[in-house]
Amino acid sequence: VFPYLSIGIGSTRDLQRCDCHGTAGDFADLVWLHSAITHGYPIDWNEVKLQWDQKPILNARAFSDVVKSCADPAKCLSCVSTANLSTLLRSSKNVELAVSIVRFYDFEEGDHNSFASPFRIAAWMLLRLLPQTCTRTVSDKSSKDVYTNRDGENFAVSAETLIWAAQYGFGDLSTKLLPAEMDAMLSRLLLELTAKLQDDHQKVAAMWGGLFLHYLSKVASGDSEILDSEAQVSLISMVRKCSPTPSAWPSALQSLARVLTSNASPSDLDRLVSRVGG
Repeated sequence: VFPYLSIGIGSTRDLQRCDCHGTAGDFADLVWLHSAITHGYPIDWNEVKLQWDQKPILNARAFSDVVKSCADPAKCLSCVSTANLSTLLRSSKNVELAVSIVRFYDFEEGDHNSFASPFRIAAWMLLRLLPQTCTRTVSDKSSKDVYTNRDGENFAVSAETLIWAAQYGFGDLSTKLLPAEMDAMLSRLLLELTAKLQDDHQKVAAMWGGLFLHYLSKVASGDSEILDSEAQVSLISMVRKCSPTPSAWPSALQSLARVLTSNASPSDLDRLVSRVGG
């Protein structure tokens, strides 16, 4: 909304307050909205939200263009419901929209551990469809995936996104990588985060469960792609130096330890496959 002033010379009107006018129109028409924003017309985002609540967005590409044209992309994203955003991402696999969500979505809002988290869906999508940008992991204290530069070329992955993917990522496995390349990348990320989180047993167990369970055998057998990884040594030594496994450890981590030391039972494997965390 743009402030509009209309005063004459000598007016005593209080300039600390002014009337505001927003552009009226069909905000469900994303092509028109993109044009309006591009031409600098003021937009009433409250009205936008009301219309988008009534008419959910269906065109991911057009919506991505709208978000990128906004001076405040976070404001635009906040006008779309969580359900609409998550459905839009899953149905379209639009990478540009995923990038915008990871960069600008208000992380303080919403439940990022839920199946419908737009933020986690977008981050998992980028891992699979823009793997060349995934250069490192975030610090052990951060739960938010971040871009480390403004041009969106360096993407740092959090343990929480891998924990989310371990539980909910089964339905979104398409990737531009060959299977061996995808395995190598995910193994590297899992091991790097394990080294950073070696004192947080619950998170470690959660990362290596579910979808990522089969990577345990690669680590334990010294897979050639990750044999020299310091994180591999960290993971194996962490669980092997505790024998027997402490009763205070989460059940999933105890199962993980028994898998790595070749002492696992069928129930250990069932536990890791069926649940994430302890």
